[in-house]
Amino acid sequence: MLNSFLAPKRDGDYGVGYAVRGDGYVALEDIKTTLDIDVFEARDLADRLLDANVLRRGLLLNCARCHFEAFYRIELVGSTFNCEACGHTSGVTRGRWYSKDPEPHWYYAIDQVVRNLLRSHGDVPLLAAHQVRQKASSVLWSPELEVTDSDGSIEIDLCLVADGRIIVGEAKSNNSLKGKKYGTQESAARLVRAAQLLSADEIVLATSQNAWARGTRTAVLKAVEEGWRSGPPPAVTEMLSLDEQA
Repeated sequence: MLNSFLAPKRDGDYGVGYAVRGDGYVALEDIKTTLDIDVFEARDLADRLLDANVLRRGLLLNCARCHFEAFYRIELVGSTFNCEACGHTSGVTRGRWYSKDPEPHWYYAIDQVVRNLLRSHGDVPLLAAHQVRQKASSVLWSPELEVTDSDGSIEIDLCLVADGRIIVGEAKSNNSLKGKKYGTQESAARLVRAAQLLSADEIVLATSQNAWARGTRTAVLKAVEEGWRSGPPPAVTEMLSLDEQA
């Protein structure tokens, strides 16, 4: 449902929301349709996210003077509102909202930090960490971590201690370890090097896709075999379809 706030590049109605300058705004009926739930379940979910400051409730209004359209939080609107672009004060009257609606329609905006997180696929490591948490009684978690040795620095998406076991890994929205700078085997070797520095017990390959690209797990297993220098080698596990398990 949160992904429904990520609008396509075009403005206007995009099926599960309404876009203004690239940002998506969602109505209660859109939440109901996206999740295929009844309207009261949608209402309860929206209220929970409002209480957590993940969502903001408000109106999509346009200025009577310059016609600039924007989302206005409920606390900024009374009988009038001040245009974000030109500062003109407009009355909340017919013509300031969608012409086919007799009354203003409530919309929801997503918090900008959450929007940025989703756009950069930062939800994938969070979902992976949550899945680890469900299977453990005690978890320590660090967000994206950089480990350094004499050969340089390595960024890893996942670093947890679950019931005393050290777990590191990569969390991707796509199905490949390959990046802009490194191919699959080199990326696997760097991941294993980071795991060795942290004496990891497990390496997790997490993705929102339903499978990793062919040869990905094999590349990591090969890197463990060739690069693990001390201690028991880590297990290598996969987490798939994280978006569907949210």
